[in-house]
Amino acid sequence: MGKLRISLFGPPAIIAGGRRYQHSSRKAMALLAYLAMRAGEQITRAHLSDMLWVDSAEEQARTNLRQTLSLLRKLFREAGHDPILAPFDQVVLHPDDIEIDARSFLKGDEVSNPAILAAGPSFLEGFSIPAPNFESWATAQRYAIEERLCNALEAASDELQKSGDLVGASGNLALLLRLDPLRETAHRNQMQVLAALGRTEAALAQYESYCEILRNELQTEPDTKTRELAARIRASRMVQHEDGEPADAFNRYPLQEPAVVYHRPAMAEGRALATRLHFPNGEAALRGALELVRLVANPTAVV
Repeated sequence: MGKLRISLFGPPAIIAGGRRYQHSSRKAMALLAYLAMRAGEQITRAHLSDMLWVDSAEEQARTNLRQTLSLLRKLFREAGHDPILAPFDQVVLHPDDIEIDARSFLKGDEVSNPAILAAGPSFLEGFSIPAPNFESWATAQRYAIEERLCNALEAASDELQKSGDLVGASGNLALLLRLDPLRETAHRNQMQVLAALGRTEAALAQYESYCEILRNELQTEPDTKTRELAARIRASRMVQHEDGEPADAFNRYPLQEPAVVYHRPAMAEGRALATRLHFPNGEAALRGALELVRLVANPTAVV
């Protein structure tokens, strides 16, 4: 008897011997998903009844559970396994020799290529049942898995950047932002990667897209680091010819130290607020400072 796998990315399924086993009863497949994510735990029948049949009378809910559990056990036996025990008032799915993809990922198992997982279906994607308690649980599980997946994608992107694979890093960040479009660090990293690839227009489009998301979702603006990064990218674009070659002025007035933009209103209030910007020369620094001032809507600043 080979190892059995329970797939919960997309509609739930039992996989054994290269074959997928699913039942037409959606409640049976929902029960499979719930037991699988809590594999090894003893769960009361009352809890399972409430999870799947909260609107039914207690006696009817228990009858429904008994019948649904029978269907699920039959499906497991067709796959050559029988991992469910139901002693007295408890139900437990033993995880021995069973691989449960979503549970393993959520519990902390490493994924060699999170981009493959992120490009596929999400937890129970395309599957739902008319049971509010189950749907609330499934939504919470999905959010937890996606949060961990986003962190894995961000870490993978950092490693790819260090190894010089900027295209791969950008791909991971794009997948991350599809899952979490409000993650500002990922937008900023994507802007930096695109700029490093010479795609300044795409980097600025990324910034504008994020600004629009924030305005629509939260009625706010990006933080200072993100605005300053956009200003630096704009400044680098401003000192190039239309054909992309550096202008002569780009090599004038080389700077040995970062330029510093001082904000007069803050200084007048007794706050030493200054922003250090790295530019290759005086003209680029001046253009960058002016762009930063315009971006943060500050009418008075000096370099």
